[in-house]
Amino acid sequence: MRLSPKFTAILKHFHTDMSARVVAGGLVSEPFPVKVGVEQGCVVAPVIFSIYLAAITLFSRHKLETANGIPIN
Repeated sequence: MRLSPKFTAILKHFHTDMSARVVAGGLVSEPFPVKVGVEQGCVVAPVIFSIYLAAITLFSRHKLETANGIPIN
């Protein structure tokens, strides 16, 4: 998608060293690193999802148009 390096750095910064805790029965766990996903309530999450969806759509459309099958208009 040719995102600018500055934008990519901002996205990485939002998710670097992300951690979480679990609350169960009033007890709170120790923090643990989150390696997958986006932070709950993160304002950037919808942007990341939109970029991902656009990339998948463009990729799929390109692959489907070059294959035999029903064209997408």
